Amino acid sequence: MDYVISRHNLNILPEYDSGHLDYSIDQLTRDDIQGIEDVCNAWPANWRSKHLKTKVVSDLERGDLCFLLRSNGNVIGAVWLGCCDEIVANCPGHHFLDEGLFRSMFIVPEERGKGLSKLLLGHLVKIGKERGISQIFGYARPSRIASIRSQLSIGFDIVGTLKLRRRVGK
Repeated sequence: MDYVISRHNLNILPEYDSGHLDYSIDQLTRDDIQGIEDVCNAWPANWRSKHLKTKVVSDLERGDLCFLLRSNGNVIGAVWLGCCDEIVANCPGHHFLDEGLFRSMFIVPEERGKGLSKLLLGHLVKIGKERGISQIFGYARPSRIASIRSQLSIGFDIVGTLKLRRRVGK
């Protein structure tokens, strides 16, 4: 069972920790071949698949927003925001054009515990507000404690749970 997590009030932006001045956040575009290579190489090995580059490009072409967190030019994290048209088409129950879907985020293991996920999530909220999104929602497994804590700490709420099941055979 996954938690449904939502941030309804995008008018209150999280404050950025000034200790993160050595990091930069850049938007990834489908034309940024090196950025796509960088994010795929930085992606945690246990999440990678042989189709990862194709998926990243496909997500960008669909209209998703991806932001890369860099330190000294190296990608150390990324966060994705699903755009509205795709949400309407593929997410039953979410049918408002002013919603955003928090898709995914990662920070490389050696950089975890420094508050960088809050920095990325805060950037996502800021961009969502600039684009006229009224709320951002997402799904999180209960075992993803660090991710849930980061989301709760910048104003996301657990608004429900989601249990999916698919029967196969009789």
